[in-house]
Amino acid sequence: MKNGKNTMIVVIAAIAVIGAAAFGVILYAGAGDKPLIVSENLSENMITEFYWTYSSSAYPPEYQRFHVFMKDGKTNFHYEKREGETWPLSGKDITETGTFVMSKAQKKEFFDLIKGGTVTARDDDVSSGDSGPWTYLYWKNDKGQYQVYTFSSAKAAKDYENWCISMKDEDISRKLNSRLQGFF
Repeated sequence: MKNGKNTMIVVIAAIAVIGAAAFGVILYAGAGDKPLIVSENLSENMITEFYWTYSSSAYPPEYQRFHVFMKDGKTNFHYEKREGETWPLSGKDITETGTFVMSKAQKKEFFDLIKGGTVTARDDDVSSGDSGPWTYLYWKNDKGQYQVYTFSSAKAAKDYENWCISMKDEDISRKLNSRLQGFF
């Protein structure tokens, strides 16, 4: 009887391991053509990068990027704005840029803003001519295919953009105040 119990335990454990592995393969393969949902299929600690980019060649051309990324175990926020008279804009056209480590509260705000959005298969089409914004989410163990992010609603997209602008403005204000402290 003891050997029967041990065999049953081994069989149950093997089934559990195989089931978990199969679930992992389905999740990391993007579950076929089904979108991955942030907070359901992709947890906060799986996200490694998030890009929001707007780029327009219409006169006057403009470019704005917000980038949240992990580095050395910390969540960072980067922004870059380019303005100029001719297209394409380049590094010499940068008018605002900065990178800083996000606080725990800011990281929570970020995740709350993207929660419920979907990540689908990448299908780049350079002929679209759209100015964006384009949003991409990169995650641990992604295979370079499921990275196109879509907000859960137009309101969520606008809330995210406004949050990024406020993060950028706060950083610029912080830098300006720091410089002014040296004069007084």
